[in-house]
Amino acid sequence: MNPIVGRKLVVWILSALAISLCSCGSGRREQVFVAGGYDLQGNYSDRIDLYDPASQRFVSGGTMLKKRIEYGAVLLKNGKILIAGGSVTHEVNDAGIADAELYSPASKSSVPSAHSLNVPRAALTATLLNNGKVLLAGGNDGNGTPLASAEIYDPETDTFTMTAGSMSVPRFAHTATLLTDGRVLLVGGFQEISASGIVTSNTGDVYDPATGTFTPTAEMQEPRAFHTATLLPNGKVLIAGGATTESPSSTAELFDSASLTFTAAGTMTDARAGHAAVLLPSGKVLLTSGIDAFNMDGTSGFALTAEIFDPSAGSFRRTGGTMVQTRAGHSAITLANRTVLLAGGGTGDGSVISDTAEIYNPVTDSFSAVGPMSTTRGLVQAVSLVK
Repeated sequence: MNPIVGRKLVVWILSALAISLCSCGSGRREQVFVAGGYDLQGNYSDRIDLYDPASQRFVSGGTMLKKRIEYGAVLLKNGKILIAGGSVTHEVNDAGIADAELYSPASKSSVPSAHSLNVPRAALTATLLNNGKVLLAGGNDGNGTPLASAEIYDPETDTFTMTAGSMSVPRFAHTATLLTDGRVLLVGGFQEISASGIVTSNTGDVYDPATGTFTPTAEMQEPRAFHTATLLPNGKVLIAGGATTESPSSTAELFDSASLTFTAAGTMTDARAGHAAVLLPSGKVLLTSGIDAFNMDGTSGFALTAEIFDPSAGSFRRTGGTMVQTRAGHSAITLANRTVLLAGGGTGDGSVISDTAEIYNPVTDSFSAVGPMSTTRGLVQAVSLVK
């Protein structure tokens, strides 16, 4: 692969990437934390917006202690949000930072964590484990080099500890999925970007909190980065789309946690990379927008479409309505009222970063505009919380 084309591929997707995490509740008023990100002028944000589903508006939630992108964000069991690592520069291989802070939705303010990460990390994954601790895996270090290592954050001691083992390969722009048995599946991502080329991974690892070690899985059917991974009600994980080597993919596969293997799961209606996927209350999966083509003139094609994966039928179908606007790297959060909030990301041909948001209603199978946010946000994080 031409290394220049490879680097463009990463930049095109990174310009719109966002990671979403959901910890949804019911019966009480909820809000969605949306923070950080950047615009195309290179301005980074420390602003926090709180989305109120009742009014469908965003209100100020204060600021983070540091402007950052590509960080890990997790709602802890104590109600605070861990904000860990990330980057303060947006390059092909973003250099990581080791800073961490704790945000309180009640006071709308952050305090520094007592300790920093052991290793600077950008484009890492952050996964809340069943024991209340957080797995922080992979990413790029302070020199922009992909990492195979991982560490655990303990909210009771406010400390970070390296895991006993490491992943089988370095990875960033990968996915992490908490399995039904409490283990964590980590798959895909970029494992190397250098002058000689780009390596997209088809490998996976399963992390076991009981031993602190990783077990390699069988290989995926194709290499993927900026794909999505969604835990299904039957315990399998839907891996969909992503960038393969030189183009977005329309294929999908299912991971079986018992055999640690992947099997083909059909083809999406559109190729998608940097898209979003979220489990609906029906047990089906909503997949939205993303980049559907990389153009040699430096622009990208963006899909206005969305689709539904039905695990019982093993097939994909287009949603009845199209999205309000194209998005890549946007966040997707399932709300307590069973609708889905989609916010931010890159749009157009990748030359615009959006401050807009919209709602998908699974009853009407349609999209409608809400918001907007207080600022445009690329590489933004979103976390669902309950007040």
